[in-house]
Amino acid sequence: MDDLYEVLGVDRNASAEEIKKAYRVLAMKYHPDRNQGDAAAEKKFQQINNAYSVLSDESKRRQYDLYGSSSMSGSYGPSSSDYRAQYDYTENPFWKFYSSQQNQSSTDSNDDGQSQNQTFTWFTRRRTRPISRKEGLGMFASGILQGVLCFLGLRVLMFFFPLNILLIAGGIKGFLRAINSVKYIFRTGSAEKK
Repeated sequence: MDDLYEVLGVDRNASAEEIKKAYRVLAMKYHPDRNQGDAAAEKKFQQINNAYSVLSDESKRRQYDLYGSSSMSGSYGPSSSDYRAQYDYTENPFWKFYSSQQNQSSTDSNDDGQSQNQTFTWFTRRRTRPISRKEGLGMFASGILQGVLCFLGLRVLMFFFPLNILLIAGGIKGFLRAINSVKYIFRTGSAEKK
């Protein structure tokens, strides 16, 4: 069994961040999708994954440091040539990002029209929580107030061209907000708990 630190090209006292950085660089270089048909690159990629699976886990790394490569009875990583079946890449952000870049043009869609490919993004859309009745009343009051104030301001600034258009748009938006909030105010108790 090879020295796992030499496989990743790091020192024995390397930090977790240095190990991760070295893994990403080597995984990108020797990835089978980039080196199709190259058995040596596939073997090197398996060694890199094996080394990273041990060195990225503190307990496995401690055990490896204590017992070394020659005295360990078993292997830590995938030993079969089918690396995809042995190693679960679905939770690895690097794998998600790399595979999304490779398959960007050929995404499969399910029945709902959503993409089945998991892609790694830095920004995720937050899920909005349901609006309560109290917040619905606040939306209603602020919408009515906005609409009334905009239309009162329109009476004063009717002949100032850019301002009167903005006041009309603001008043309509306020009243639409008040109308939209009615569904939160008058919903049933069972729907509010969901």
